[in-house]
Amino acid sequence: MQQSAIENPFNYFFSHAAGAPGRPALVIAGEILTHGELAERAGRLAARLLREIDPADARVGILAKRSFEAYIGVFGVLMAGMAYAPIDPDSPIDRQLVVAQRSRLSALVTDRPLAPELAELLRQNQVKVFGPEEMADTSGCPLDAPLSVPDHKVAYLMFTSGTTGTPKAVMVTMGNVAHFLDIMRRRCPIYPDDRVSQFYELTFDVSVFDIFHGLGSGACLHVVPAATRMAPAQFIRDKALTVWSSVPSVVGFLQRLKQLKPGVFGSLRLSTFCGEPLLSSHVEAWRTAAPNSLIDNHYGPTEATVSCTAEWVGDSPRVTPNRGVIAIGKPYEEMHAGIVDADGAFLPPGKVGELAVSGPQVAAGYFDDPDLTRKRFRRLAHPVLNDAVFYLTGDLACQDEDGCFHHLGRIDHQVKILGRRVELEEIESHIRAVTGSDAVAIAWPVQNGGAVGVVAFIAGDDRVPGDVQAALKLRLPSYMVPRQIICRDSLPVSANGKLNRGALLRELEQMSYAHAE
Repeated sequence: MQQSAIENPFNYFFSHAAGAPGRPALVIAGEILTHGELAERAGRLAARLLREIDPADARVGILAKRSFEAYIGVFGVLMAGMAYAPIDPDSPIDRQLVVAQRSRLSALVTDRPLAPELAELLRQNQVKVFGPEEMADTSGCPLDAPLSVPDHKVAYLMFTSGTTGTPKAVMVTMGNVAHFLDIMRRRCPIYPDDRVSQFYELTFDVSVFDIFHGLGSGACLHVVPAATRMAPAQFIRDKALTVWSSVPSVVGFLQRLKQLKPGVFGSLRLSTFCGEPLLSSHVEAWRTAAPNSLIDNHYGPTEATVSCTAEWVGDSPRVTPNRGVIAIGKPYEEMHAGIVDADGAFLPPGKVGELAVSGPQVAAGYFDDPDLTRKRFRRLAHPVLNDAVFYLTGDLACQDEDGCFHHLGRIDHQVKILGRRVELEEIESHIRAVTGSDAVAIAWPVQNGGAVGVVAFIAGDDRVPGDVQAALKLRLPSYMVPRQIICRDSLPVSANGKLNRGALLRELEQMSYAHAE
């Protein structure tokens, strides 16, 4: 396949920085870094990286939270034409070690002292470390412009959870990112006078939207404090944000806190949600709170570069039948999607199967894992595209007659309960309809590859569990009605802000062990 050289897709930021260096780029806990300062410090780091490590196939770890050093590190790495690999410093040290080792890093940028185990691993592998002192060094001349790069060059490695328990590293290329940002500039334009939220951690690929689309448009990013990330109402008002982007769970949290009063977010003009299903009840609540804002529902796996389909949520939104969630819409320009069966054959509209996506945003595969790459990135006989490479998302979906796609849950959330195949998301949709609250259904207990029943966790609902079960019996077959309902003030979320099913499953396991003792 012929590859071409492209302008560094991150050059938009540096062009804005050159034209208006004094404009604020980042605001973190009241501290401001201007576009010019960010570009200059990134340029110094890029120059040092090019002097001190071999740029060929170089990967640079970013072990930092959403600090100035983190953003300087990311832009400096990309300016030098290298790939960044974010590592969550709050993750267990064993995971940090796995990510660092599997990335085969040439260098590491960090905003904190290293754990002894990580420091030793980096020393053994001769990985150059750039800590806060090195980042503050003003000696040497900065690189004044990003290097041109081939479109197949990896821009970042993003680690996602793996079915074997070992995280897998998705290789997203410069060409992938260039296409995504080009789509965003046309679909969701951001302007220099916008005040944009920076909600996502660097280890969540939707941060690419905030950072590179926001700063690449000359806007100012306001980093949402970790302490208020899931309840940011005061932050949105105080900063008079004009663009908001987050996971939909934030809306649910604000609903339970009764903080979505009419017109409370009057400054917002654009709101994008990604990473989870967007409930129709979320849309109604957000539209009331942010009456001047457009709402765009984005969908996409990391392997398709942030998002690859979207649905504008109008006054009469397209809602997935019997689910109460907003449709995920249609593919972006030049992207393609289809529904396939277990053999990879494409299914007609109305049929349920696995969602497969193809096009210029589909990643290069998994780093150092050719077997998994061949399994998930497959050439399929598409009726129009012929022998194109499709990424198999692992998501259940269907396409309606208008060409709009509807997300129906994860294939791995399909379970057998008493021998019958059940989609847990279907149960959750009925619980939400009955209670108006977020819910997670877990097949439990699991026996011989199937499950005896379902346990449901419900957030912020004061109804008697027996009453909820009685209402569900009017809507669901008996084997789908949860045997036990556990109410919580709130449900746990992951570092990315998504509902954390794994934490609830571990809670059930611990409860089971306690009863066994």
